[in-house]
Amino acid sequence: MDLGAYLGDNNNFWGGRGSDTFYATGISNIFTGGYGNDLGVLMGRSNMMFGGDGDDTAIIAGRINNVYLGDGLDKAFVFGEGGEIHTNAGNDYAVTTGNYNRIFSGSEQDFVVTIGNHNQISLEEGNDFAKIFGNYNRLNGGGGDDEIQLMGYHAVVDGGDGNDQLIAASFSKFSLLNGNTGNDIIILGGYQNHFKGGNGIDSFLINNNVIDCYIDDISQEDNIVLGDIDWNKLWFERSGYDLKISHIRFPQNTGEQATFERIGSTTFTDYFNGNQAKIVIAMTDKDHSDQREYTALSSNALAIQIQAMSTFPMKAGASGFFDNISDEAKQMIAVAWTDTISGKGILV
Repeated sequence: MDLGAYLGDNNNFWGGRGSDTFYATGISNIFTGGYGNDLGVLMGRSNMMFGGDGDDTAIIAGRINNVYLGDGLDKAFVFGEGGEIHTNAGNDYAVTTGNYNRIFSGSEQDFVVTIGNHNQISLEEGNDFAKIFGNYNRLNGGGGDDEIQLMGYHAVVDGGDGNDQLIAASFSKFSLLNGNTGNDIIILGGYQNHFKGGNGIDSFLINNNVIDCYIDDISQEDNIVLGDIDWNKLWFERSGYDLKISHIRFPQNTGEQATFERIGSTTFTDYFNGNQAKIVIAMTDKDHSDQREYTALSSNALAIQIQAMSTFPMKAGASGFFDNISDEAKQMIAVAWTDTISGKGILV
């Protein structure tokens, strides 16, 4: 078990076997921990750490950082830009702040938090968790059932193989989220975000975080799940082959921005071109086979609502969208909500 504390310009410490600790504040720092549970605290312009096998911890701040932690339950806290972080096999935890970094979390279940711009994240194998803050970041989930949360702009998120859960925050914008292969759960949100389910039976959840979202590859096997939104706060429109579902939101902003965000909308491209996914309004808990019993609007119920709403302007009021429509239209819509189908299948 070795301890090193270096303050010079160019520092190189080889720990070898055992649980080593290295502190360095020079311009260039290189730490090779070898086998064991190593700790490296490197604060210089250029930092490099090789953790080797073991449960290693890297706390690194500098301009360019390169971290290779090897197998084990590793933790990496990296602050800088233009670096490369590998945690390899093990249940790892990596927090990276800065721009133009590349993060590879390796196999098994990892937790990755990335803050900054123009970063590239690869979760690789395992059922991983990731949170992304910032702009122009790219993430690939790789294999496994991943949970990925986006809180930024202009991102590209690919869930990869597996039954992934993609979550877009209300303040995320101008991004593309693709579930790719697997039965994915996509929790919609944000402004001008585009979503794809990819191959598999995918579920798209409409909720209060949606401001303006687009689903580009809806299919008949997929599910559109209406979250905890009252039926009188929903509005259905058809434009060509597209279906647009609007709902009344309760934004946290105030003033003109709150007025702008008052109505959220989700557009399903080519929905009426043989891609009429179920619109689920209620469901049970999952059973032993991970399936749920559900209640969905019939295609006739959807058609009636679109027809009834098409003759009136959409306007949010004290009674949802229905303050300015006729009693006859209200009655048609209310009856349509009772025209449902039931079934059992893979849902959120």
